[in-house]
Amino acid sequence: MKSVFIRCALTLVLFFSQNGIAKGKEEINYFVSVYRKTAVGEPFNSLSIEKLVVMASPGMGEAQVQKINRELEKLYAAIYSDARSCYVPEIKHPWGFSMKHEQIHLAYGILGIVFDISAVCAGEPHFGKVVQNFSTRTGKAISSFQLVRRYMPSLIKAGAVPDESFLILGEEAAEILVDQNEHLLTPELKKDCDYYFKTTAFDTMVKQEGLVLLPVYQRAFSKCQKEYLLRIE
Repeated sequence: MKSVFIRCALTLVLFFSQNGIAKGKEEINYFVSVYRKTAVGEPFNSLSIEKLVVMASPGMGEAQVQKINRELEKLYAAIYSDARSCYVPEIKHPWGFSMKHEQIHLAYGILGIVFDISAVCAGEPHFGKVVQNFSTRTGKAISSFQLVRRYMPSLIKAGAVPDESFLILGEEAAEILVDQNEHLLTPELKKDCDYYFKTTAFDTMVKQEGLVLLPVYQRAFSKCQKEYLLRIE
């Protein structure tokens, strides 16, 4: 009986520790729970996907909350499908998939949600970020290119282009990133990361401090993969 009580207590602590509030001029309530997790005894036992659910808040109406949660459910279903494809019973290889909620920010009427992914598929490691942005006024999803067009149009004038839902900077826009992040980049890093900045896919998010660019596809211990902050225009 005592062990059952302890497990229940730990479960309650875990649940309530993952509730939160995204603070800005408004507040958005949310909670984080498990979307899918492999049960003991299944042929693969390293699948874990977290989900974030937005709750009714003073800063956003019920209709907007429902729209956002529907879009997030589509994301979780797509991620789960991709995760399952990592496991091939006929092929003996290391396998595992994890997606965890990492950040949530509310600024300028934009709700930004970031998930961190680490996986091993066909014996190959994969790391990445998944970023979702929503208008708190309409509940609609907003792409990285739309955010840049709204909050830093000079990047587009400098040659940044959309790539599906991501952003590719190109040469001149990459120079803007470097100029505004001098404190993060030594001369050696500027040289080593030059090609990376021009060609990698970035996701974007808005914070009170500015527009954030996050590399989508990542490698462990890469010197170039940081969050880069740009001034909102």
